[in-house]
Amino acid sequence: MESEADFGDGLLSSEVGHRRRSTSFSDDYSVQKTNDDAAESKFVAVQQKYYSDNFIGAFIHSAQHRDPEIVRGYWARTAAITSIVSQFIKSSGSSAQIINLGAGFDTLYWRLKETGHTFNKFVEFDFSSVTAKKIRQIQRSKTVNLCSYFSESAVETQHSDLHCGDYHLLGADLRQIREFIQKLETAKLDNSLPTLIIAECLFVYMDQQHSQNIIEELAKYFKTIAFINYEQVNMNDNFSKIMLDNLNNRGIHLPGLVVCESLSTQKQRFFCFKFFKILFFRFSTVGFQTVNAWTINRIEMLEPLDERELLTQLLEHYCLIYAFKNSTKNWEHLANLIVETVSKNEQQQQHLLNKKAWDMALQPLKSLPMNMFMMYMAGNTISIFPIMMVMMMAWRPIKAILSVNTTFKVLEQEYGSSLILHKIVFSLGNLAAIALAVYKCHTMGLLPNHESDWLDFMSEPERLQISLSSDIV
Repeated sequence: MESEADFGDGLLSSEVGHRRRSTSFSDDYSVQKTNDDAAESKFVAVQQKYYSDNFIGAFIHSAQHRDPEIVRGYWARTAAITSIVSQFIKSSGSSAQIINLGAGFDTLYWRLKETGHTFNKFVEFDFSSVTAKKIRQIQRSKTVNLCSYFSESAVETQHSDLHCGDYHLLGADLRQIREFIQKLETAKLDNSLPTLIIAECLFVYMDQQHSQNIIEELAKYFKTIAFINYEQVNMNDNFSKIMLDNLNNRGIHLPGLVVCESLSTQKQRFFCFKFFKILFFRFSTVGFQTVNAWTINRIEMLEPLDERELLTQLLEHYCLIYAFKNSTKNWEHLANLIVETVSKNEQQQQHLLNKKAWDMALQPLKSLPMNMFMMYMAGNTISIFPIMMVMMMAWRPIKAILSVNTTFKVLEQEYGSSLILHKIVFSLGNLAAIALAVYKCHTMGLLPNHESDWLDFMSEPERLQISLSSDIV
């Protein structure tokens, strides 16, 4: 990634020089590189049809292979945040304001505009080196005209800021709170309108005091404010140690890790600034409940997971926080925004899981007509093909019955209860298939069910012999 000083602007170079002397700047480059990793993972997810994004190709042109668990995790993260933002805009109308902190190469603005969403302002913040590169990509994009979505002509300042009416891209070190607020004021936001702040894996890269300063200043700046905070949690077990070792090897340190110990510590950071509605979820629970069940079903069919437990473990170490604060009598309904979204999709998901479980349970019974037809076509002659056919028809249901618990294990984990009735129906269907195979053996004469088949095991019958003799003298 190019340094900020390479863009030839005197003011910017001076600002960069100051930052290079500031505390922990040596770690900033590694943190900025995480933007490239995230963008590439999202690019792979789009390429593999996890979701549609016609704009990511303007910022990323190629990416290395990612494991299915990682790709699905990024999809869930993107889908969940997009769903909540979309609901926030629909509930606020064109008054909504969105601020994405540490946005990197995120394309949420264009995806929202493409789907017809209207809002007052959409503001993105990141390091000025990242925003400068993003500006160049926006201006030079050949795959899609990104500037055509702006409500006003783009005005670039300091090589790192872009103002386009309803879209503002601002370069700032968020740890420098005074600089952050000054840049925020250039976006000319209305502090009386409902404003949603997105912090996606952001606060963990700064110490606790800096993140608290950001939350405090924004809570004072806006009268109606909501936070979406997606971040690590449960970072005190063996799995988290592996995660941290991997990051340390890449030169990435997490000064804000102290807040990521549990859901209660995550909640406390908002509670102390009087956010009266704070909803917090492990992402393994809420990640898929913010997306409708039909989409989840499509995703499940895209790419098989070799290690489903790995994905579950990974998502167990991330959480989603929705915090809401309101000092007016308006917009109170936004407090329960995520609850309504989760509740609606959870009902859809339960319906889909129930349908999926019964489809699996009834599959052996549904297969019986086809099995009967195949056995009929095999004929009753004693030859290798009919015998192999019958053996296969008998072995498959036996194997299915022996592994019934494994077959329903994943569904039971998602369903949250034991599927006893489904297992019974599944086993009965397979028993019927076994009975059909046994009957076929009988019609072929392969079963020793006639008395003549057991002659070797029968004792020879004693025959009564009568001899008539006479004495001849």
